[in-house]
Amino acid sequence: MYNITKRLQVAWAAFNRFLMAAGVAMLVIMALSVVINVVVRIFGPSIVGVTQASEMLLVGTIMLTLAWTQLKGRHIKVDLFLSKMAVRWQHFFTAFACTVGICFFAVVLLEGAKEAWNAYVTGEWAFGVDNMYTWPAKSLVPMGCCVMCIQLLIDAIAEIRGLTDRANANRSKKEEAGHS
Repeated sequence: MYNITKRLQVAWAAFNRFLMAAGVAMLVIMALSVVINVVVRIFGPSIVGVTQASEMLLVGTIMLTLAWTQLKGRHIKVDLFLSKMAVRWQHFFTAFACTVGICFFAVVLLEGAKEAWNAYVTGEWAFGVDNMYTWPAKSLVPMGCCVMCIQLLIDAIAEIRGLTDRANANRSKKEEAGHS
């Protein structure tokens, strides 16, 4: 069982690393396209669609890197109150925050999926640009939210496991003290 769990963790981390690399690639493409567009403006009119493409790439940059950031524990945390609490309460409130996060991202996932599907069905284009469909960028929102929900679920389970492991360790210590 441990070997399967370890393999799943490695595979999940690799998948998140891939999404993070894709998000970073989108950021680089976005930055280069803006720089090229600025240089082209010096000599004439700007390139059509660069602004709209940048907006769509920004969605990918944000949504594809969310779960990686959560996996690495790099999201902004407010430890002001948690650091003053007992460890079991820290586990409890972190698991609770993960559960609230799952609910939030699940709602965004569902609404984002509806929006992406509607954009696909109607053939929605980016404003002011022909033949630049919006559904690929809109589909990144539910995809990123789905991966984030899974990561938050993994984190919540880890926090609950930490809570129960600590309780079991305390129970074992009391039993050992009772036998002495």
